[in-house]
Amino acid sequence: MGFQWLVRDEFCGWVSRDLTLPAGLSTDATCVSSLEKAEMLLDCKLRNICRAPLRRGDQTLSCFFYFFRHNSLHQALRSGPPFHILKMSNILRDHGFESLEVLAALKPRRQLLKWTSLLIAGEIQSVFELPSVGTHVFQIHRWIDFDQTVASDLARELARFHDRAFFHGDLKSRHILTRTPSVENSEGNTSRFVLVDLEKTRRMPHLPYPARDILAARDLIQLLASLPTESDGDGIQPAREHFLEEYLSRRDISSGRAAFIRRVLEMYGPGGVLVQGKTVLGGLASHLSRKNTE
Repeated sequence: MGFQWLVRDEFCGWVSRDLTLPAGLSTDATCVSSLEKAEMLLDCKLRNICRAPLRRGDQTLSCFFYFFRHNSLHQALRSGPPFHILKMSNILRDHGFESLEVLAALKPRRQLLKWTSLLIAGEIQSVFELPSVGTHVFQIHRWIDFDQTVASDLARELARFHDRAFFHGDLKSRHILTRTPSVENSEGNTSRFVLVDLEKTRRMPHLPYPARDILAARDLIQLLASLPTESDGDGIQPAREHFLEEYLSRRDISSGRAAFIRRVLEMYGPGGVLVQGKTVLGGLASHLSRKNTE
């Protein structure tokens, strides 16, 4: 496919060579509303997601437009999430993982502070969503039951993901799309999961093992917390437990490292000392502070 560096009056960035960008496009979400068959999927404080068709070569492709708003000076001084997502999606594909097919990563031109940025990606076809709970859940695809088969397949894929030193950083269930096992992906294999929302995803093979295990545990904590509980869906809790056992058995790690990951997870579980929403180190600091004041 290949990318080219494109410069227009309002923006610049990397664009797939066979993608035709519409006239009037900018890094503002309002520009998509004028496109034919455009629809808004998500409108929140820091992100808009729109869907609209674009020309790619001699075909019309359904595309997602992700408009990012940056609420800190640190973010505004950088290129923005689209460029990181473009980089990570390519690295993931090089290692045999499926992710977004990014078609363009754009930022405002001639602006020192870049308060917005835009990612364009092809819509992923023939996928389902894992069931999800939380305050920011919006559903695009039909949910699939999180049964023991899905749990086993996801455990194997996530174990491979972490063994290759990838860490998602925001691994909620809504950021994992899944296919039926018989459907091949664009690389011709039958990996059934597609990882999306890669703003915080990193590959860090040079980290020492304790740090890697903490990052892996963080992914697991976020995923398990975002799945429905037993009261929200029949069979969810046994599948959650099966997922964790299968994941730890599939990891290429020592029994001591597996026990460490399990212990971190228990600290976030019922009766645990840490609270979901804080980093592991931040949670430990808060816990020690409470202990010292008791």
